[in-house]
Amino acid sequence: MSTSGSTGSVKFVKLSGNNLHSNAASIVEYLELDERSRAITSLKPNYSYGLSIINSHLAAGGSLVLTEMSVTDSAFWPTFVARGADSLSGVPYTYELLDRQGIKLSEIEGLRYATQAGGKLAPHLVRKFAEDAIGSGRRFFVMYGQTEAAPRISYLPPDKAADWPDCIGVPIPGGSIEILDDEGRPVLEPEIPGQLAYRGPNVMMGYALGREDLARDETPAFLMTGDIALRNSDGLFKIVGRSARFVKPFGVRINLDEVEQWIGAHVAPNVCVGNDDRILVLFPAEDSSGVAAATAAKIATVFKLPPGVVQCRVVDAIPKLENGKTDYRKLRELYLSPAAEAPMPKRAGDLAQLVFSRAFLSRSYEEALNILGLKKKEWDGIEGIFKALLGVDVVHPEDCFSDLAGDSLTYVQVALAVEEYLGRLPDGWEYMSVIDLEAANATASL
Repeated sequence: MSTSGSTGSVKFVKLSGNNLHSNAASIVEYLELDERSRAITSLKPNYSYGLSIINSHLAAGGSLVLTEMSVTDSAFWPTFVARGADSLSGVPYTYELLDRQGIKLSEIEGLRYATQAGGKLAPHLVRKFAEDAIGSGRRFFVMYGQTEAAPRISYLPPDKAADWPDCIGVPIPGGSIEILDDEGRPVLEPEIPGQLAYRGPNVMMGYALGREDLARDETPAFLMTGDIALRNSDGLFKIVGRSARFVKPFGVRINLDEVEQWIGAHVAPNVCVGNDDRILVLFPAEDSSGVAAATAAKIATVFKLPPGVVQCRVVDAIPKLENGKTDYRKLRELYLSPAAEAPMPKRAGDLAQLVFSRAFLSRSYEEALNILGLKKKEWDGIEGIFKALLGVDVVHPEDCFSDLAGDSLTYVQVALAVEEYLGRLPDGWEYMSVIDLEAANATASL
């Protein structure tokens, strides 16, 4: 069975009968399926999520309503009700459509539960559907998996969804999840991210590149998912990014998923792609009304990047895969390939000339002031400079720039502000405390 190929080339996964059987049995257990359960085939059977719905219901002795319609077809819901379906399964796009159409789970006749997988659904929608479902005696399951696991890995218990809408929950029955650091060692402390590794009888027999590979069992000890995750204080797992979705413009490690989430919460729905040269934020035309001209500069400041690294663009549509996921591979081809747009300077000399030019530093400083709503020459002290430009709430008199986790990029903005406030920039200012810098200001005033 092929993977979705959203962040790279499509791979073909070898799944054994035991892989499929064990995963179906796990799903039957946590969804509490039995001979009365009846699902509607709203997802294609050649998609691992769609196949798991078929397998789990047949394994439980239940039944299926066969249809090629989607939730957007006018006859879908009449068919759902008339044929006695009791569950709905969908990808994030499915629930985004239901929300736009004003359809509530509590209003769907005969529905007992709904499941969501195939990508991350926005936390506010998870909470909205979860609260609506539980308030009407229904259940809403957020699930996580990969084709390589046939496909289910975890599920979020319905009674936890409203409180932890950004989590993927707990491992399925018979499986286990570990968070591994860069050296492959288990991370036991909560809230510490690492790569999510899964172990269970549903893990694939490896990948197939040709017919001869079908004869080999290459089941890995762990399925390395490629997702960066952590375990929260409540024991639930949470995906914080994709290893393939990390870029390092100007040496700063940026999680593109985190950028997407921040922009979605503060500006407008978006899709973010990037490389080590630049980050491109794409806003669908239909959702771009809240996009301001200063958006790129705001993002650069929040994520401590120089102006110009972040670019924003409104596009007619975001390409999707058949399963409703964003087609990041296509987006990179359209907007980040050499033919799409000339990259930023790559030669070290050109880059250094850009970053350390006085014009660049001054422009960076001016844009930071504008974004923060500050006027030039209105600093009331070193403490105010540190709070505003380093984004910290508390600054103690003995703190210095270095103590407050200042880096090579915030150095530029803070140095210019200190110089402006003091009238000069003392040697070693970054290691001088607030008290010492204020003393330098008092001395300069005499």
